[in-house]
Amino acid sequence: MRYIEVVNGNHFDAFIGRVFDQEDKLVPMHYYLERALDLIWERLFGESGHGLPGSQVIRASAHNKPWTSENYMEGLPDIAIVPHPEQRIEFSRGILFIPT
Repeated sequence: MRYIEVVNGNHFDAFIGRVFDQEDKLVPMHYYLERALDLIWERLFGESGHGLPGSQVIRASAHNKPWTSENYMEGLPDIAIVPHPEQRIEFSRGILFIPT
């Protein structure tokens, strides 16, 4: 099992800026859903040979901008196959460590 936590992530992409008035703070999650599904597909049917990405915290930010179709992908860090040590979520000796 893998866990990917997206800082400032919001599952209600269509409502950012309409209902929550948080378009300058919240990050849309649909991009990460598509990336995760692509990585699973590649793992099952691709020839890259890489495993699934390790559990990690992705520090995404809205950069104080409204989301549009033109800038949707700007500033969204990708899911790392091998996360940097400062991003790794680890479970060791019965303790779950999630970096802040």
